[in-house]
Amino acid sequence: MNRTHIEEGSELRQKSIPHLESSSSNEKWNTKEHITSRNGDRHEKNEQQLNRTIKESIRQSGLENARRRSLLH
Repeated sequence: MNRTHIEEGSELRQKSIPHLESSSSNEKWNTKEHITSRNGDRHEKNEQQLNRTIKESIRQSGLENARRRSLLH
């Protein structure tokens, strides 16, 4: 479940139960904070993996180019 879906659900709850508006606002804030911190770790891991993949691709293309140059000369 993504943050947008949860935020929309919180907004719908606030509209349907107006007398609980203040507690719903706090619930929305806490839920958003919790999801953000959890996703932050996942985002960092994904970014690190992407960086490793890019470096590996660059290294592989460099090796392929070196092989091609040696075959041409």
